[in-house]
Amino acid sequence: MNRRVRQALRVTAAMLLVLNTGCWSSQEIEDMSIVVGLGLDVANESRFERDITRQGGTYPKRNVVTATVQIVPPISGRGQRQGQGGSAGSQGSSMAYLNEKLTGDSMIQIFRQFSVRRDRPLIGDHLKVIVVASELAKQYSLEQIFDFILRDNALRPSCLVVVSHREAIEALS
Repeated sequence: MNRRVRQALRVTAAMLLVLNTGCWSSQEIEDMSIVVGLGLDVANESRFERDITRQGGTYPKRNVVTATVQIVPPISGRGQRQGQGGSAGSQGSSMAYLNEKLTGDSMIQIFRQFSVRRDRPLIGDHLKVIVVASELAKQYSLEQIFDFILRDNALRPSCLVVVSHREAIEALS
């Protein structure tokens, strides 16, 4: 009897190990917005943000920085790229990226707004470049600008950092 019980326990344990394997916390790549570029400019509200403010959908903020994220759009089944309206890169259907910008007081506030306004979460694991406008770098120290970026574990700290003499959105475009 002891031998049969041990044998049954071994078979049960083997079956449980086989059934419990897999990636239960994985996300499909089509369900993510992969950020490959980040541009930081002096605050400049977009037309969309001005319209929202005019309609009363605002909260008290100082508008210190404008962040532009460059997103790789998902590819639909017919081979066309789908994007979200209102972005700088969404006018042409042949664009390999979308540039979307928001204005706010801090990087954490801006990234929270992106997560609220987009239907897919922003994933910064593949961030390749950060472009900072020279005007913003003159007003604030790089330590202040990159504080959130260096502390956030979802953004890649080993990416290329460039200071642009023009606006950062121009460099990303």
